[in-house]
Amino acid sequence: MRLAMRNRAFLFFSLIMPISFLFIYAGIFGRGNRQAMPYLLAEVLALTVMGSFWGLSVQLVTFREQGILRRFRVAPIGASAMLASSIISNYFLTIPTVVIEFYLSRQVFHMSSMGNLLGVFVLITLGIATFATLGLVIASVTNTMQETQIINQIIWLLSCFFPA
Repeated sequence: MRLAMRNRAFLFFSLIMPISFLFIYAGIFGRGNRQAMPYLLAEVLALTVMGSFWGLSVQLVTFREQGILRRFRVAPIGASAMLASSIISNYFLTIPTVVIEFYLSRQVFHMSSMGNLLGVFVLITLGIATFATLGLVIASVTNTMQETQIINQIIWLLSCFFPA
């Protein structure tokens, strides 16, 4: 988590970009309509959660290219514990962005209804875990940063335009 907090690209893509998506969506599609805000927030939350696979795949491939993963082999913990800790830390780094998006939707855009917060929490938790795991799978099958970015782009595009 400390490495992620030191990385300016992480801060931009995990905090600034999702919040800017919220303002763009609310400005263009919402046009001041309070009733449209819950639907727009759902789309922004989906983009925020989907973006969680970018960081893990890029980080692991960077570690592999720099030779840092070899150092982890001598650590007294196994690979599964390290991968699980990556997913959990990604979860705890994404949740504040989600909370900020809810807060801004309520305070700035005057969203009238918060909806079922327990259901939203469960879906966000499942989404972050799923996309973080997908990021780890992508990192395991690619060799270079360029391959990782291409596969990330393809999956991102398919996830945005072909919902399940």
